[in-house]
Amino acid sequence: MTIEKTDAHHHLWSLGSPHHPMLTAPGAKRFFGNTQGLKHDFGAERFKALAAGQNVTRSVYVESHFSPAIDETGHVDAIARQHGFPHAIIGRVDLGSPGLAQDLDIHLASPLFKGVRMMMNWDPDPLIRAGADQGVMLTPQWRDGYAELGRRGLSVEIMAMPAQLRELIELATAYPHTPLIIGHAGLPFARTPQERDTWREGMAALAGFPHVSVKLSGLGMVDHHWSAASIAPIVLYLIDLFTPARCMFASNFPVDGLHASYDAVWDAFDTITATLSDADRNLLFRDTARRIYRLA
Repeated sequence: MTIEKTDAHHHLWSLGSPHHPMLTAPGAKRFFGNTQGLKHDFGAERFKALAAGQNVTRSVYVESHFSPAIDETGHVDAIARQHGFPHAIIGRVDLGSPGLAQDLDIHLASPLFKGVRMMMNWDPDPLIRAGADQGVMLTPQWRDGYAELGRRGLSVEIMAMPAQLRELIELATAYPHTPLIIGHAGLPFARTPQERDTWREGMAALAGFPHVSVKLSGLGMVDHHWSAASIAPIVLYLIDLFTPARCMFASNFPVDGLHASYDAVWDAFDTITATLSDADRNLLFRDTARRIYRLA
């Protein structure tokens, strides 16, 4: 597929690095698949080879369970200076920490640092929840940190379950100057008809805020046997809600690589949007991510 692309969400890691404890821990079943399948090198050269095949010319690195988190941006900045990828870095911080301002100063030493990603997905099922305390997004300390990111011109990307979308609506209402990015399509689980409806209603409400955008990615985590046909209703529903100007495609590699190839992910997005205008497709595949992450 020749259209120029920005991969708005990918990771990088090295199996031999001391910074990725997930890769050295015993394999475990999680909602996105078994972590055993992630125990391989996925560095800049491997990513660049995949990206070249899909005409991906810009990319956004998203925090990858790096330890310690405070060193991640500097580490990835060095990779970017050596390899030319990635072009933006999304890190991890504790929004409720009294040392948040100092931590952000350290991250902002890199001009590539554009925001943070928060894995807030909570569910009674331990295979799904990311470890965040239920209701933490409602606490004053966490919200103070959320507001601080907006004051610094940084975005917040949140991965949350359908039942938590109401909390994101509260955040979007209270903090209109903090750009909010809904990670991985709002995790459109549909274990019950009610959960499907909760997701649809929550995403429809979030689409009403002009400072909220959504990543169309990570759908392999929700449906391990997906196809272009099976994810098309989700993708097209979100494009209709948010418009292409606030939607961006991403690979979520190598995590979605547990269930499909890099080419298969992008080719599915191509198939699903084949009838859209060139202008809309350019937004979805390239320009929305470039604008939101302020990519050169």
